[in-house]
Amino acid sequence: MQDYLLRQLVEDHKMDEKEKGEQMAYLETKEHETERLRTESDEWIENDMLNDKEKEEFGKQEIQEQMKELEKKSIK
Repeated sequence: MQDYLLRQLVEDHKMDEKEKGEQMAYLETKEHETERLRTESDEWIENDMLNDKEKEEFGKQEIQEQMKELEKKSIK
């Protein structure tokens, strides 16, 4: 009976170790996925900021062109 209980204890311990290994592998996979998503998110934010800056620059150019046209009209 003691041998049986000892074997069960050893098997349970092996299963616990296996489950821990599986959990660690799962968590590592999730960690890599989370890092990838963070990188993508950072890229999206950077692209949005660049787009906003480009829009702002384009808007400034439009205003400058309109001001030049108004100056030309006021001079005539």
